[in-house]
Amino acid sequence: MSSETYKAILKITGIVVSGGIFVAKEDSLDKYLPVFESLIEYLDVIDIVTHKLYLQDSKITYNSIKLVTDLINKALRFKYDGIITLAGRMKHVTFFSTVGNLIETDDKSILDATEYLKIAYYNLNEYLNNSRFDLSIKSHQVMLNNLFIYLEVSLNEYGTPATTEEYIKAGFTENPRNFVIENFSLLLAMNLKIFLKDPNFTFKKRFHEELMMSNHSRTFPLFLFMDRCTQMWIDIFHRKDKYPFIYSSVLSWELMIYYTMNNCLILWQETKAQLDNGSDIDKIFQLLLSNIDSLEIEMSKKLKSVEDCLDITSSKTGEEMRRTQVLRIKDQQMNQWKPKFTEFNKVLATEVLDFVSEQRVIQLLKGSWYYFLTLAPNRTAIYYKEYLEKPALNPSYEELEGRAIRLRDIHEFSSTKVGEHIGEEEKRHNSMLISIKGTISYERITLLGENNKKLLSFYTDTEVNKYVWLDGLKMLKGMFSPGQLSNDTQRQIELLIDIRRNTQLLALENKSVKPSATDDDEDDEYYDLDELTAITDNFHYR
Repeated sequence: MSSETYKAILKITGIVVSGGIFVAKEDSLDKYLPVFESLIEYLDVIDIVTHKLYLQDSKITYNSIKLVTDLINKALRFKYDGIITLAGRMKHVTFFSTVGNLIETDDKSILDATEYLKIAYYNLNEYLNNSRFDLSIKSHQVMLNNLFIYLEVSLNEYGTPATTEEYIKAGFTENPRNFVIENFSLLLAMNLKIFLKDPNFTFKKRFHEELMMSNHSRTFPLFLFMDRCTQMWIDIFHRKDKYPFIYSSVLSWELMIYYTMNNCLILWQETKAQLDNGSDIDKIFQLLLSNIDSLEIEMSKKLKSVEDCLDITSSKTGEEMRRTQVLRIKDQQMNQWKPKFTEFNKVLATEVLDFVSEQRVIQLLKGSWYYFLTLAPNRTAIYYKEYLEKPALNPSYEELEGRAIRLRDIHEFSSTKVGEHIGEEEKRHNSMLISIKGTISYERITLLGENNKKLLSFYTDTEVNKYVWLDGLKMLKGMFSPGQLSNDTQRQIELLIDIRRNTQLLALENKSVKPSATDDDEDDEYYDLDELTAITDNFHYR
C-alpha cells in the first residue's frame, strides 16, 4: 500500500468516527459499530497505525492521533465495552507512549490533537479502573485470557507454565483466575499484562535471579506491588493541580508502571523486605511517594527523558531517597503546625538567643590574655590589667577591681585587623620567601564611650577570641541588629533553632491540629499555646 493510499484510508476512517459525515442530529453507537468491529477483528491495524508514526509525516501523525482520540471518546460516551480490546492492543504496541515521547513538532494542530488525546487517555484509564471483570462480556474474556498468556510463563526462570505453588508465592492464591476476576480492575489486569510482556529484560532478570538465589523460597509479590503501584499513580493523577507536569505525561502511563515496579523490586531486594511483615511494602511505597515531588520538578525542567526521570533507583541511592523522605516528612509536619507556631517561634528564638548569649558570657567570665580581660561576676563591668608576660595563675578579682570599665559606659565597638600585610612586600621581591599571611589573625578591638571616647583597646589572636568578645559584649548589652553578629554565632543560633524545632515537632507527630474558627485567628481559645510551650521544658537553663 502506498503512503498516499494509507493517508486517504486513515483520513476517511477518522471522518467517519468523528461523526462529521452524518446529517442526523441524533447520535448513536450504531453509526460507529462497523469501524469498531472491523478494528477488533483486525487488531493488527492498530500495529500498523503505531508503526506509521515513526515516519514523522505530519498528516499521518495528526490523523492517527485524532482517530484514536475519537475512538476512545465515542466508546466512553456510549459505554461500548469493545474499547477494552482496542485499548489493550494500543497499550500493547505502545501507541500512547510513542505519541508522548517520540513526536517532536511545532505543528500547532498536532500539539492540540495530542492534548485532546491526553484527556481521552486519562478518561480511558479512569473507566478501566472503575470496571470489574464480567465474564458475560466478550472483551472481558479476551482481557483475562491475554493476561494469563503472559502471567503463567513469567513466574519462573524457565518460562514454563507456573505451578500452583508459584502462583501462591506471587500472591495469586491457588485459584489464580478466580482471584483475578474477584480482585482486579480491568486497568490493573491490563497494567500487569503490559508489564509482563515488556521487552525490557531489566525487571525479569532481577526477578528471576532472586528466585534462583533463594532457591524459590523468596518471591517478589507481583500482585501486591502491581495493585499498590496502579493505585498510587491513579491517586497522583487525581492531583492535577499539584503535579501538572506528571499529569501532562499521562501518555507515558505504561512507562510509569514499568519503572515503578522495577524500582519496587530493587527496594524490595535492597531492604530485604519480608512478605509476612505487611509494613515493609507500605514503607517501600512511602519511600517512593516521598520522591514524587522531586519527580515533578525533574519533569518540569524537561532536561531528561521521561524514562530517566522515572528510573529513580538509578539516579539516587537508597540513602538519598530516605533523606528526601525525611525532609518531606519534616516539611509536612511544619506545614501542618505552621499556623499554630507564630507565638511559639517567638519564644523559641528568644530562648535560643538567651542560650547563645549565656555561652558567650561564660567565655567572657573565663577571661583572656594580652591585657588580662574578664567580665565581672555581676556582669556589670569589664576588669582589665596589663601584663608583660602571662603569669602561672589568673589574677583574682580583688587584684583587678582597681581597673574596670562599666558596661553601661560602653556605647560602641570597633574592630580593626592588624598585621594583614606583614611579609607581603618582601615576598614580592624574593620568590623564595613564604608568606605567613592567613596563619595568624590579629585584631584590635576598641571599646568606645560617649562621644566616641576611647575607653580601652586590646588585641585578639584568633577569629574565635575576636567574636567571643565582640558578640559576647553586643549580646550582653543588647547592642545588635539582625546581621550584626558574626557568621559563626548566627549559624549557631539558626542550627539550635532548627534542632529544637525539629525535636519539638517529633513530640507533636501523633497529635492532630485543632481546627480554628478562622484561618488567621490566633486566639488561645482555638489552640493550646501551653502545649507548645510545655515541650520546651528541660532543654536548657531556666
